[in-house]
Amino acid sequence: MQSKFMIKLFFKLNEGEETRKIIFAGGGYIGISAGCSGLKQMMQCVIVLLLTRGSFGHKLWFIPFGILMMHLSNLARILGLSFFVVYAPDYWNFAHDYFFRPLFYVVIFGLWVWWEERFRHCVSLRPE
Repeated sequence: MQSKFMIKLFFKLNEGEETRKIIFAGGGYIGISAGCSGLKQMMQCVIVLLLTRGSFGHKLWFIPFGILMMHLSNLARILGLSFFVVYAPDYWNFAHDYFFRPLFYVVIFGLWVWWEERFRHCVSLRPE
């Protein structure tokens, strides 16, 4: 699990067998549910990009790039939430619901705006 690997770089963890729960040495844990993976949002973005105008060549690189950016931002979100579990547990719910979740959607929105402004109007140059 990449999240656990990244968190181990910055925080001390209790080693456990559970794969969906990251337990910190000083107490507290983060449970990572299927909804935390961002997979649903990634698939929605892929479908939207496949259905929008734009050259297929641009879509071939932009879709994997967008998935990578969403994945990295989700890893950063989980790492940021780890900070709140360890150092400010009273603010964890606020950080989860009102900062990191919207920030993930801002990344998605930014990718979509970038596509719309820069690449949607590019069409394939095919001889007629």
